[in-house]
Amino acid sequence: GPARGPGHPGTGRTHLRGSVGFETMSYRVKKFQDTPNPNALKCVLDRRAGDKARSFFTAADAAADPLGAALFSVTGVTNILINGDWITVSKRPEAQWREIKEGVERVLRAAE
Repeated sequence: GPARGPGHPGTGRTHLRGSVGFETMSYRVKKFQDTPNPNALKCVLDRRAGDKARSFFTAADAAADPLGAALFSVTGVTNILINGDWITVSKRPEAQWREIKEGVERVLRAAE
């Protein structure tokens, strides 16, 4: 892959815009689970992502939801279901799971 410079990726990029009294806490994916749909993957998190289940089918749908919007920033993602401590991510057929998983883990680590 591309050579990384010194230091840790992601340091010094604190973005606290729009924090509405929430502490910035990242999520960790405990495991990825296959689903009957080859283009959907369940991501089990280490904690709950809010109290209400919500699903988004476009980035515009997710615009008001920081976590949903962040997940739509991953290239190839087509829709998102957030439900308690798991998320189902669906992708375009031509997108690669390896890249989606890396992107999902990256945005969850930076999540607010």
